Amino acid sequence: MQTYLQQSMFLESKTLEQYLEKEKIILLNNLPEYAKAHKLKSRHLYKTFQGVFAQGNLSLLCKPKVAIIGTRTPNQYAKQMSMQLATMLAAHGFAIISGGAIGIDSVAHSHTQEHAILILPCGIATSYPKENAAMIALLRQKGLVLSEYHNDYKPMKHTFLERNRLIIAWSDIVIIPQADMHSGSSSSANLAITLHKPLFVLPHRLHESLGTQALLQKQKAQCIYDIESFVHTMCATYHLTHEQVPKDPILAFAHANGLFEDALRLFGDAVLAYELEGKIKRNGLYIIPC
Repeated sequence: MQTYLQQSMFLESKTLEQYLEKEKIILLNNLPEYAKAHKLKSRHLYKTFQGVFAQGNLSLLCKPKVAIIGTRTPNQYAKQMSMQLATMLAAHGFAIISGGAIGIDSVAHSHTQEHAILILPCGIATSYPKENAAMIALLRQKGLVLSEYHNDYKPMKHTFLERNRLIIAWSDIVIIPQADMHSGSSSSANLAITLHKPLFVLPHRLHESLGTQALLQKQKAQCIYDIESFVHTMCATYHLTHEQVPKDPILAFAHANGLFEDALRLFGDAVLAYELEGKIKRNGLYIIPC
């Protein structure tokens, strides 16, 4: 089996074992029985796993995988922190796995590209949502795109939840930067807890991101207070060295439309130097690349 698939190909469990840890495939195969034993009510957990259609770099499945998922309407703070988390984790050897939705998913994937694993809620040949078509096309070339559904199968309400079970089952770590109560992300968090996946969230102000706030209050998730410290700990846990560092963190921050005030706090006078050199410019309260 080749490492890179230029065209989509269906991979059964046996073939996937060449790339993905066997225990993760076993977990997914046994999920219906596991859900029944634990009296989990979500119907999507009872779907029988047959395999996935894949296109792109299969070797990404061999890496430790971090799921970064969350709301489709993140605030600016959650966008910035998600970008920094995804970029730093990818640079240190992790694959970033998500669902390609507008919001947190697309922020995570648009900054990791060749380190990104996208699992679609629709057919492997379909780009959904349409707003992310360019990003999905890029991930087919540089990253890895997976789907349980053939060709142009249309997304339906249940396929989003079925997609989410793959993301959680195949991840090693789950990060939810921002989520509402009773959302798809909250459902994924519950599955992560049930499957004993390490679950992390960001600190938020009162009355914001109530889904992650509830996880913290119930001590079901850990909080990321310092991104560099968190990444360092994860590297030590998964025996990863620093493969590389982001080529230009200030430009990456600008591409995420970060706040000028936050850029100064993070990068100091270098931000002003970039502005004078014409590399970035201010757009109201934010900075953007020139």
